[in-house]
Formats: sequence, structure tokens, C-alpha cells
Amino acid sequence: MMEQGQAIKRAGMGLVTYFAVLWVSVLASASVFAAEEGPPKALTSFLSEHCFDCHDDTLQKGKLNLLDLAFDPGQSANFKMWERIHDRVQLGEMPPKKKARPDKEVQRAFLKNLKKPLIVVDRRNKMEKGRVQVRRLTRREYENTVRDLLGVGLPLQDLLPEGTLSHGFETVAEGQQLSHYNLASYLQAADLALNQAFDRVSKGDQKFVVNLTPEQLSKHSGGNYR
Repeated sequence: MMEQGQAIKRAGMGLVTYFAVLWVSVLASASVFAAEEGPPKALTSFLSEHCFDCHDDTLQKGKLNLLDLAFDPGQSANFKMWERIHDRVQLGEMPPKKKARPDKEVQRAFLKNLKKPLIVVDRRNKMEKGRVQVRRLTRREYENTVRDLLGVGLPLQDLLPEGTLSHGFETVAEGQQLSHYNLASYLQAADLALNQAFDRVSKGDQKFVVNLTPEQLSKHSGGNYR
């Protein structure tokens, strides 16, 4: 009985330790991504030398005020803003070419300091919300798209494999498949559509003539004919 009681006590202590560590991790994560009123200190030096002249609270070129821009990548809009800043600097679009170019090492350090928290937030979002799955066109969507793009009226749906229903729909990404057979069928349908489109361009549209009598014109085999 004593050994059993000690085992239960150790298990209880293990659970307490686990939840304590988990709670500390949550607090640490929250402190790392706590919103800051302005750019972090690790970024301020670069921004002050190369960005604040045009993007401060006075000039605000492009309606961008980096001086007072909060650093809160946990918020989607704020994340996208800092991601855009990172990409513009990385691509050499900012600072503008007419301005003095930053030292490569300084620029590399700025990008590294900015990229690191953005990557952490992005990974956390993917863990919590998952990745957005890629959705392909259904048979009907593919046929309609090709018709709108090329102006051909081929029944392409008949050449494509039926889609797997998910929750009653073919448009749900998690239920869609793209095997070698699917891909080959879509490519075959594309070849047929392109061949007909090229024929229309090179040979023109084929004329279709039908002769109908007045009696035939006045009657309809179905629909709303009375």
C-alpha cells in the first residue's frame, strides 16, 4: 500500500511539473510576442538611418509611418505589414536606389532580426490553425474556364474522372485527388481544347447550315411550347 501511494504521489508530481512547464512556456511565448508601441530596438538603428526620413510621423510617404508602427506580428494585419517591409528591403526596393545603400552586413543583420520573430509567429499559426490546402478545379469548373479562355465548346467533363465527394461537394480540398491519372486526363483535355482553338484561328469557324420549313420553325419539341 505504501509503494502504491508513493507511485500515485510521483505521478501527481509529474503532472504538476508538466503543467507548470507548459504554463511557463505559454507565458514566455506571450512575452515574446507582446505588442510593442514602436519598432523593436534590434530594428531601430537600421530604420533610423535608412527609413525614418521618408516614413516618420511627419512625412509618411506611401502613408507609412514606421516611427509609430507597432510591432505585433501576432496580429494578421501587422504581420503582413512587417513581412512586406522585410521583402522590400530584401529585394533592394527599399531604401530607394537614389538613396544611400545600406552596408550589406547591416542589411543582413536587419533582415535576420526581423525575419526571426515572423517565422516563429508563422510556425505557431500553422500549428494552431493548420495549412491551407490547395484546391484544384472540378470537372465543370475546368470546362467552363477553358471555354471562357479559348472560346471552345468541347464537352471536356466527359474526358475527366469524377471527383470524390466530401460533405456532398467536389470542391472541398481535403477530398480532392490529383493522381497521375487525373493529371494525364486534364492534360489530354487541354490538348484537345488547344487544337480546336488553333484550328479556329487558322481556318476560321466552320459554317453550319440547316434548312427548316415554316412548320418546323413554328414548333418546338419540348420546353415551353404549347
